[in-house]
Amino acid sequence: MLFERILRWALVTIAVAGLSAGIFASAANRSNLADLSWTLATAPVVAGLAVSIARDLLAGRFGVDAIALVSMSAALALGQPLAGAVVALMYSGGNVL
Repeated sequence: MLFERILRWALVTIAVAGLSAGIFASAANRSNLADLSWTLATAPVVAGLAVSIARDLLAGRFGVDAIALVSMSAALALGQPLAGAVVALMYSGGNVL
């Protein structure tokens, strides 16, 4: 239980840090660095969510978390890392709450 709580806070921290770093890089006209920051902020949340969904499916539960997984993954695949980072922050923040 404690490990899951720490993991949730770590994912929120990663999402906030990556989103912030990307915003600063974008303001400095470093769009490649901004995209990288946003991608790196999204990827751990996608991985954590995929593990959570797999665990829920094995327990016979299915929820709306799959929508967040699809939206973050699609944003990264379509070259929209800012959108993915925003969804990652929304999901991980909501998960902590």
